[in-house]
Amino acid sequence: MKSFGITLRNEFIKMLHRKKLYAGMIIAAVIPLAVVAANVLALGWNNAVVYREDLFRLVLGVYTPLILPLFAVSLVADAFTDEQSKGSMRMTILMPDSRTGHFAAKVACAVAGALTMLLTLWTANLAFGLMLPSRGNWLLSVGMSILQALGSLFPILVVIGFSVLGAQIIKSASGLLLTLIGLALAMDISRLWIGELNGFLPVNWLGAGAGFIYLPIGSLLITLLSMLLWTVFTCGLALLRFERRMV
Repeated sequence: MKSFGITLRNEFIKMLHRKKLYAGMIIAAVIPLAVVAANVLALGWNNAVVYREDLFRLVLGVYTPLILPLFAVSLVADAFTDEQSKGSMRMTILMPDSRTGHFAAKVACAVAGALTMLLTLWTANLAFGLMLPSRGNWLLSVGMSILQALGSLFPILVVIGFSVLGAQIIKSASGLLLTLIGLALAMDISRLWIGELNGFLPVNWLGAGAGFIYLPIGSLLITLLSMLLWTVFTCGLALLRFERRMV
């Protein structure tokens, strides 16, 4: 357990040195400001069409469907594919921890990176939302925005599951990104010829996000369970591959 803590700390430090993490955080901070500024400049403070209670849902709908998954995939690619191509993975595996521990630490740090970007989005939303008028209980809206942020993280877990599996097969970070983007686009247009694939393969990260917390409770639980099961399945296959591959 002590060796895993060291591995997790090392992976977290490496993540903090990745410029993609800070690029995602900067974009997350700019989006709420851009939405507020556009509304205030166009309509004036008193006539703004966006309220504090609506701002986070709006910016989450912009950030979560495409921008956040791409940065999450990039963090996974850096942790697996880039390290292998640079040869640093070989040194990592020699450290005093099991391959399973190294794998878990890399995946955990990718999730932590995505969560950090969401936290930046949420914090910037609270700060810039003060410029907008309110039409309800602001504390209640803060609580709802927390639920929306956590809900939007579930599709990201599915994306990370696919990413770590793809990282064991595809040897370049750019190839991994293109493959996952192609997969998402194929699933998004698959309804044109074979129906709705998203029903049994929940990877609709081109559209899933804040909105799905308003589903009926039964549909919500089924959606969350299917996402978690698919994430465990893809990460499990990736772990088996990672345990057996030559680094």
